[in-house]
Amino acid sequence: MKLFSARLFRLPSLLCLLSVGLLTVGLIGVGHSSQTWAQRPAELLPVQSGPILEPIRPNKPLKLKWRVLEGPRTEVFFYGDNEDLGELTLRFGEDIWRELNKSLEFIPNTKLQLQVYPNPLAWRRADWDPEQVRDRNVINTTAAVYYPGSHDQFYRQIKARAAQLLIQEILFSGASMVSLQNRVILHLPHWYNWGMANYLAEGWTPEDEARMRSLTPEERMEILQSEEVSPRARTIQKSIWHFVDFRFGRKKISEILYMTRITRSVNGGFLSVLGLSKQALTAAWREFCTDAYKDQRIVLLNRGTTRRLTLGRGNSIPLAFSASRTGRLVAAVSYKSGQYTLYIYDTRTGQFRSTGVRTKAPQARNLIEPPGASLCWSPDEAYLAAVMPKGEGQVVVYYSPKRSEAEVVDPSESLDWINSIDWSPNKKDLVVSACRGGQTDLYLTRKGRTSFKRLTNDPYDDLEPHFSEDEENTLYFTSNRHDSLADSYRRID
Repeated sequence: MKLFSARLFRLPSLLCLLSVGLLTVGLIGVGHSSQTWAQRPAELLPVQSGPILEPIRPNKPLKLKWRVLEGPRTEVFFYGDNEDLGELTLRFGEDIWRELNKSLEFIPNTKLQLQVYPNPLAWRRADWDPEQVRDRNVINTTAAVYYPGSHDQFYRQIKARAAQLLIQEILFSGASMVSLQNRVILHLPHWYNWGMANYLAEGWTPEDEARMRSLTPEERMEILQSEEVSPRARTIQKSIWHFVDFRFGRKKISEILYMTRITRSVNGGFLSVLGLSKQALTAAWREFCTDAYKDQRIVLLNRGTTRRLTLGRGNSIPLAFSASRTGRLVAAVSYKSGQYTLYIYDTRTGQFRSTGVRTKAPQARNLIEPPGASLCWSPDEAYLAAVMPKGEGQVVVYYSPKRSEAEVVDPSESLDWINSIDWSPNKKDLVVSACRGGQTDLYLTRKGRTSFKRLTNDPYDDLEPHFSEDEENTLYFTSNRHDSLADSYRRID
């Protein structure tokens, strides 16, 4: 795979349309060849009162042969045929480590060490043994990262992990006695270290604004004080540092970090730099959020009425949402404690129910948030296609609301990870954006099949594909490809 500069990969994604005068075109004409696609019979399962998808039982850990790539500031550990992914990780790691060192005005004594996996759940059966690489222990100074399907997301993920390592280095490095005392005395709230790391990596985004508007002041405070792991919790944790940046200036963040180390107290760090105790800062943050997001909660409207749909019990997290083309059927996937559940809401009858489709995946120790799901309805509303994590991989579930049956397909033999899925107007074909070998391309498949026909094959991120409703052989997608019609237009016969 040809590698471009980090600057190219960090360009904003462009909506790929075929239109005169547009910079980038990502229109694909899709057609089937006469070649017969190999397929494995899919399992047809009736919906019962309990889970229809049993969790995969843990197998013995895989013995992986780790290899290493080294740069001036970074070391990357990879396994198998993921050398291209390792090279990309090294490229990003070098740029990120240099940028963070400058931002926090700190030069660490060690290199940034990254342990890279090809997809979000590949770590589950991995047996990480640094002795296979060299005779030294790198566990405590290594961050585990995975390729999420987008170079931009991958860059931000590496930056967040690197920032977390650098924060720990600043707070706990030095003479052994000082380091030990700091580790014993200094207790960091979850929002302090992870909130700061994610804010340094991502900044403040429109998605963060939307999540903040969707929460009440009481919900924001409850999430801040919890150790919830979810997109909304990440936003709340970042919002403290966004407030500090907005009110006092970005440079104050690094000063707070250093004073926290010196005073061996989070409260002391804020008092020394801002003149506010942690409690006073929290009160000021709450007032700031209440004023900024007053009366802006996001609600679902239906003919002038609203309905709140509860997904499961307790702290279930909604991960995916899809409405059919007529708007009659709505599907959603929730997550709680490693379990994913598929729900359907019929807007005509008002019936809201669990489909009985449940999958389980490990609560990954190295993930900021649970891996997401992807949903799409067939044009005639006969089937819902749901890509859901299961075990160390994914399954594609084709659910029939009319028959209450689910057909389950395992795509792992062909693809590492599916990012999104869409259904063709012909009601037969589906297109997915998926990762394979550290590269994100578009693939064509059909309901129930385990084979996938590759539509694009390039180092660019081809994401969010959608069929044209007017022309069934035409796809629209987003991509970070930089220019020219020749680079971005392909017709597949």
